[in-house]
Amino acid sequence: MLNRTSKLVSVFLLFILFGLSGCESLVDKGNKLYEQGLYTQAASYYEKALAQDPNNVEATAGLQQARNMIIDRGLIEVRMNRLANHHRAAALKLESILRNQRDWSISMQGAVAATQTEEVRYANRWLTQEIKRLHKLGDHNQFKQLTINLKNIIAMGKQTHVIKQYEGDFNSKGIKQCQRLTLLSVKQRFFLNEFTQHYCGLWGVTAQSKLDSYDQNRFRSIAFRNQVSTSSEELNQYIEASMRRFKRAFKQSIWYDPASQRVLTVDLQGQINYNNQAGRAKRKKNYMVNVETRKTSGENTTHVNVQEQQRTYLYWVDTFYETLSMNLKMQANLVGATAASERSKAINNSTQAHNESFEAAQISPEQAQFIDKESWVAQNTQQLQEQFSLSLDDIWSSHYCRLAKVNNGPEKIEALLRCLRLQPGNSVANSWFNAEFGMTYEALSQLWQK
Repeated sequence: MLNRTSKLVSVFLLFILFGLSGCESLVDKGNKLYEQGLYTQAASYYEKALAQDPNNVEATAGLQQARNMIIDRGLIEVRMNRLANHHRAAALKLESILRNQRDWSISMQGAVAATQTEEVRYANRWLTQEIKRLHKLGDHNQFKQLTINLKNIIAMGKQTHVIKQYEGDFNSKGIKQCQRLTLLSVKQRFFLNEFTQHYCGLWGVTAQSKLDSYDQNRFRSIAFRNQVSTSSEELNQYIEASMRRFKRAFKQSIWYDPASQRVLTVDLQGQINYNNQAGRAKRKKNYMVNVETRKTSGENTTHVNVQEQQRTYLYWVDTFYETLSMNLKMQANLVGATAASERSKAINNSTQAHNESFEAAQISPEQAQFIDKESWVAQNTQQLQEQFSLSLDDIWSSHYCRLAKVNNGPEKIEALLRCLRLQPGNSVANSWFNAEFGMTYEALSQLWQK
């Protein structure tokens, strides 16, 4: 019992040592990166080391030093941008530094603190001028972007009096734009309504829209017309399981809307066949044996001679030759287009089984290794479903991005927003947003994500 306990203790100590060496290697990597001036990467390794061992003193000290240097270098970047008259870039970088200081609970001291205070003062000076400029332009959306993106600079610089001076006018414009959007968010304009809710929220307003009960272009589920022929009930069950997975996966589609009353009909056609040809075959296995020969001399002395000789062991095995093939197609019609995917695949397998056991020839019982039909069907129907999902996405993008070009008025806005859901970088849509809101859709939507 004592010996067993000693072994357990030894294993435990080895585990601890390996764990500590793992942390130390992460710290070593962090130290090397720190020496190279790659402070952000170094901090990442120190954080990984602390995730393994929160009490690692060296990792804690390294992380603190790396973060201090990240802030120090960041302030240099802020100053360089400011001196180059890139005031917006300088302010955004300074904001990220202040945010990191807050998140990391770091309080700067000495020359670094003085530099930071100076840059905050310059940033607030530029911010005051920028707010005045935006007020002259009547650009309330850019004002909202500034106050959200630079909130730490504003708080540290005590510029709330400047903001309050102009905030009323900006808010008035923002609320009016919110009200215009709310009036347009009716009937089938579900994506415009969602956008309006977010946009109005920036100005402290809850939008009240009059929408239809459900989106007539989306679906609450899919229903299969199963026209797949299979060679066995087992394969048919696998297809049924695949269709259930398809239905669950559809809930991740852009076309899915749980409130809809429509069901998308999907045709599933083709065949899945399995064949297994069984037989019997004779196998042989050569092996070597030592054979002794004895010879007696005239003086009654026996000489023994040992020679290796080959023997052959014969035995019977059950043989199996399997083929599993699939040729499937999925398709559905929606918004005047056809979503489709196809999958043709086949697999062959030869295997055998026997109960023979003969140590001299290294023969032992063998079990047949058959195709895992369930996994094979699941894997290939999964790829069929993924291709179908991509086809659905392509139809959505093609349909709504085209409508965004040809429609006008509120229908154009609805089409733009639907197009942007899968193509956030769409140039037509972002050109419209720049004209209407003074920024891209992505930049605008980031405001209500912060």
